[in-house]
Amino acid sequence: MLVDPSEFDVANDIFNRVKMGESWTGQFPVKNKIGDRFVVVATDTPFYDDDGSLVGVICVSSDSRPFLENIVPFSARKNEEKDSGVNFPRIAITNKLGLDPEQPLQNALASKISNLVSSCACVF
Repeated sequence: MLVDPSEFDVANDIFNRVKMGESWTGQFPVKNKIGDRFVVVATDTPFYDDDGSLVGVICVSSDSRPFLENIVPFSARKNEEKDSGVNFPRIAITNKLGLDPEQPLQNALASKISNLVSSCACVF
């Protein structure tokens, strides 16, 4: 994925925030190698070594187009979700992966990956 020159300032601001220790989650426009533009949902998280020095940024991103194509009208979802305010596949995913169901899925996944990478980094 490439950042369009018109988005360099925004990308730089995000990167600077992450360098300062903040995680960032949001939608961001990118383009692929052939120039097609699309929006990803991304989480950028700082990655530190054992001494606490920033050694990189972990970015987990997903093309948002499949999610936008599968939007179900609210009235149709209401019948499916009578017993809970949360959609069943979301619960199944969070339970299976051992994620916090109260945390946004993107943040929970990024946190899980960061923890896994941190655990692996200690072994090397």
